[in-house]
Amino acid sequence: MKHLSFLLTFVCLSGFAWGQNDIDAIRYSRIGVNGSARFAAMGGAFGAVGADVSCASFNPAGLGLYRKGELNLTFGSRTTDNNARLYNSASSLRNANGAFNSFGLVLAWKDQTNTKDRHVLSLTSNQVQNFSNSIRLSGYTNSSSIALDMLNLAIQRRSPSNLNYAYEGLGFNTYLLDTADGTFFSFLDTKRTVKQTRDIVTKGHVNDLNFSYAYSSDDKVYFGISLGIPKVSYESTTTHSESDDMDSMRVTMTSANSYSSTYIDGLPAIYNDKLGFHSLQYTEYFKTTGTGLNIKLGLIFRMNQSLRLGVNYHSATIYDLSDNYYNALSVRFDYGNKTPINDKYPSKG
Repeated sequence: MKHLSFLLTFVCLSGFAWGQNDIDAIRYSRIGVNGSARFAAMGGAFGAVGADVSCASFNPAGLGLYRKGELNLTFGSRTTDNNARLYNSASSLRNANGAFNSFGLVLAWKDQTNTKDRHVLSLTSNQVQNFSNSIRLSGYTNSSSIALDMLNLAIQRRSPSNLNYAYEGLGFNTYLLDTADGTFFSFLDTKRTVKQTRDIVTKGHVNDLNFSYAYSSDDKVYFGISLGIPKVSYESTTTHSESDDMDSMRVTMTSANSYSSTYIDGLPAIYNDKLGFHSLQYTEYFKTTGTGLNIKLGLIFRMNQSLRLGVNYHSATIYDLSDNYYNALSVRFDYGNKTPINDKYPSKG
């Protein structure tokens, strides 16, 4: 009976639980080759080399090889080139940004009882991840507008009150979709050709702040420990745009309350200012900020002048993250009020 009660309690609480998905877990778990210039030049191969401020984030035992103090500042740049193809149309985009890769303050002194031994304290910050990237896909398509996807979902949900207001509900609120005689329809002719462009822009970084201590025993054995406080900042903006740049969904007003159209006829006069699709822009914005906590342990053995062996252990990182997000849709029409009709969910995001 106790086991059954525990199971029922666990099932009930799971309905209120929030957690990472697989993309979040992978994003914050991967570590790049960032740090001091020396560390980056060697591709991060510092498991047993040591004497570098970046060791605090990987194998803190390497700090034990310092014989005197050091102040280190490292700046860098990062460039990515992305090429994509959509509907046989090629797109390319270059993204370049500067980065504050590393900061380190190291203090080293000899042991008072054994001058062959040394103590090392350090405060370091290494950028272990950089999320800056930009991707663009663009091309002309038939019968695959985002409006068609929203329309199909709206038809399945049957009623405006059942719409997902982060997606097709936005289309309903901006008159990309509407209802007539209990049936959903679109003001965009979903069989026409439109130009689609999708921009995916990410920004941010993970800076690993470490308070470290290392000990050198007779310059043969080195031990180190770091208390790590990674600081996370991640921002993603996906913008999907569509435009009738060929003016195939043209509307001509023949009088104040009548019109001729290349794609839609028979609507009441109240829709006159929602005729002639011009363009839309659907935006998905997501931002995560927070801090974490972990412990790193390291050990290096100097076998001889030519050989060292290094081992290290990183505990799991416990993160406290805060998310901010919104979805937004802006739609423009050719006739009537040409200013965009906008909606956003959540409205205060």
